[in-house]
Amino acid sequence: MIIRAAEQMDIDAIVRVENACFSTPWSIDAIKHEICENKLADFMIACDEENNIIGYIGIWTLLDECQINRIAVMPEKRKIGIGKTILNHVIELTRDMGVKSWYLEVRESNTAAQALYRNAGFSSVGTRKNYYINPVEDAVLMSLEEADA
Repeated sequence: MIIRAAEQMDIDAIVRVENACFSTPWSIDAIKHEICENKLADFMIACDEENNIIGYIGIWTLLDECQINRIAVMPEKRKIGIGKTILNHVIELTRDMGVKSWYLEVRESNTAAQALYRNAGFSSVGTRKNYYINPVEDAVLMSLEEADA
């Protein structure tokens, strides 16, 4: 598996992963904005041996903080460590850039993702009521601080 920065040519494949993974996927315009225009954003993609995009992570970095906005792995490629590898790669990469705190929101029902984040050192720090739609659901707020990492 190769992890690299996403480029404009990757957008259609990222949209396919997005649509396969989320009940309320981001639009192609939103993804294009994150990759091509948003100076605070970074998208990293994971590619298999045939260079197919099988997962990605989207983050915003500002000063010493990183917001993890999206992490996705194709359903048929889950449970083999791809999400863990992508997440750990981004934590190390941003740590080298001076990041000391990482934040994210995750669906309350997404216990697999919560376990992934806990295994990476994240802790639950609160909830956002009715944060998600389709279906309406609370978000669990999680954070990782440099002392924990």
